[in-house]
Amino acid sequence: MLALGAIDLHTHILPERWPDLRERYGCGGWVTMEHCGQCRARMMIDGALFREVESNLWDPTRRMGECDQDGVGVQVLSTVPVMFAYGARAEHAHDLAQLLNDHLAGVVRSSPARFVGLGTVPLQDATRAVRELERCVRELRLPGVQIGTNVAGRDLDDPAIAPFFAAAEDLGAAIFVHPWEMFGRAEIPASGCRGSSECRPKARVRSARWRSAASLTATRDFASASRMAAVRSPTRSAASSMDSRRAPTCAPRTPPLRRARICSGCTSTASCMT
Repeated sequence: MLALGAIDLHTHILPERWPDLRERYGCGGWVTMEHCGQCRARMMIDGALFREVESNLWDPTRRMGECDQDGVGVQVLSTVPVMFAYGARAEHAHDLAQLLNDHLAGVVRSSPARFVGLGTVPLQDATRAVRELERCVRELRLPGVQIGTNVAGRDLDDPAIAPFFAAAEDLGAAIFVHPWEMFGRAEIPASGCRGSSECRPKARVRSARWRSAASLTATRDFASASRMAAVRSPTRSAASSMDSRRAPTCAPRTPPLRRARICSGCTSTASCMT
């Protein structure tokens, strides 16, 4: 039985450590985790900083403690979208998806009243994606998967991807669509928006409406059917504490917020990314 309280539909999780993927696959472009203390780490890609994260990204105990503080009964866990690896060779992306899904399922099994998991699939290859979706649902007992809004430049209505959606329908699997490498970002400045005061409020209102609709749909389905319906959420939820915030594309980019926090396991106050 799921715990009482709010349901946080949009939260990301990763293992604390994973194999050296450059060495494993023989090519670059993969994420590594460089731990820089007991409660913080840097996600790196080929030596460049991608994101600084806290231990709530990989520590279920700390995560549950923060949920208790915020009145969250259940978190729906999914991988960080940079791990989709849609541009990689399909066999490499499939291997990574299996690694991530096995970890995710283990976290859910350890605290089934607090966590629900959504797996990831190598969507650049529909046959492999269907195989991994079936494994997620039938073997790992996950209710569905998270996918990106496009697959290395191919939109989700590409006929080559259709078998995956057909399999999801047959399995009754939930699909959470997460914004990733959004189309049209380069063209938006040409439309006349330069981060002016006229466009930012409209973008915020539109985002709030989408978040509200996605949250209400997921909450209703968890309560009534004990599983999620397929939810398309074209913007990031404000509820996740481990993912850096992104401004609307037409607004000036601002650095992620920082706040002083004494992290679990640390001996001193650290300025952690939130």
